[in-house]
Amino acid sequence: MAHNITRCKATDSIEEVARLMRTAQIRRPPVGDSSGALTGLISLADLARSASGAKSKAVKASDLASTLSGICLPRSAA
Repeated sequence: MAHNITRCKATDSIEEVARLMRTAQIRRPPVGDSSGALTGLISLADLARSASGAKSKAVKASDLASTLSGICLPRSAA
């Protein structure tokens, strides 16, 4: 069982979540509240909806493509 789980906070912006997904190569990061309790998951579909559905387009299409590319890269040997 993993002890160091990479997660985001409910208060994180969608851009911060996309960056986390890219750098940690996580497809569905868990979302925790202020006490650390699991409140949900963020998926690539959530990012895609943010890029296409919102008037403000919080996530740019190029950032979405970069996130997808980053997640799919082979992890470096640790």
